[in-house]
Amino acid sequence: MSSGSLSALAAAGRDAFHRGDGEGSRRAFEAALLEREDGELLEGLARASYLLGDYRGSMDAHERAFAAFKAEGDRVGAARAARILSWLHLNVHGDWAVCNGWLGRGASLLALAGDGGVEQGWMELMHATRAPYDDSRERRLRAALEIGRRLLDADLEFAALAGLGEALVMTGSIEQGLLLLDESLAAICAGEVQDIYVVEGVFCGMFVNCERVQDVVRAEQWMRTAEDLVLRRNVAAVGPLCQAHYGGLLTAAGRWEEAETQLSEAARRFEQSYTAARAIVFVRLADLRVRQGRLEEAAALLEGMDQIPDAARPLAALCLARGETALARDLLERRLSAPALPAPWPVATTSPIAPPVAGPLLALLVD
Repeated sequence: MSSGSLSALAAAGRDAFHRGDGEGSRRAFEAALLEREDGELLEGLARASYLLGDYRGSMDAHERAFAAFKAEGDRVGAARAARILSWLHLNVHGDWAVCNGWLGRGASLLALAGDGGVEQGWMELMHATRAPYDDSRERRLRAALEIGRRLLDADLEFAALAGLGEALVMTGSIEQGLLLLDESLAAICAGEVQDIYVVEGVFCGMFVNCERVQDVVRAEQWMRTAEDLVLRRNVAAVGPLCQAHYGGLLTAAGRWEEAETQLSEAARRFEQSYTAARAIVFVRLADLRVRQGRLEEAAALLEGMDQIPDAARPLAALCLARGETALARDLLERRLSAPALPAPWPVATTSPIAPPVAGPLLALLVD
């Protein structure tokens, strides 16, 4: 096959991906890879697999891309593959140790490459997600935002802007933070952002923070927009993750019938994939079941969830409903005294739990 034909297949794969045609994109990249295996083609295959919900296939292709980029002497490309593998291992499986390993590998390769470009901004952003909610986190987010704007990389710019918005919400500047998330989502809907991981992450970030601060109206408006984007871009994982957090918000607002619809659909769509996200859904379904008085179902959903921070409230509510008041109080006090972890990995910090997270726990502690 000529180099022109290979280029045409790669271009076809990229075009199909941006149209939301994951199957067409994967076929194009697989055909090209029959002739030549290189990092760029494997990266295209990995992204197409992710769009199709084939997360294991996406990880495998990213690992092959990592090896190919290294063999080609492209340290920046290898660092990018390592960074995305870090993100996938955390978000798909919740494996924070594996996430740390790949992130460290990417950072080391980027340092050897001596590259201060866009990938350095992405590394700043990834490291920010590991930092406690304090000045160190905001500093890294602002550094990533500056690189994205200076190098005209909209994907990085709005990923960092959304991260900064979340950090502001979690440190008490709620309206200012939500406005930054609004801006990031507007950029996505306008087509300025192309990276599927950024699209998913920013939408989910908005719903997480709306749930934290009980902003039902804002969530409803963006939920309609999220559904439209799912149809246009075929971004499957935006829907159920948004539904999970939206369902949690509706539960807290007392709109249980609507919450049931959202959470049940999210659980169905996550039956075969996204292990880490399933816990997000089950915890919120359990909270709804406790409020409905369906305690045995709630207990079944919460089995094995003791170490998940979001499970503290429904676990305590379940104990309270069973008359186990001392145990409920102990669960809540231990969670309230724990540091505000930004992700499911250990972070050395004495920072108190953030106010938006503490509010529902304190309310139940009063009960």
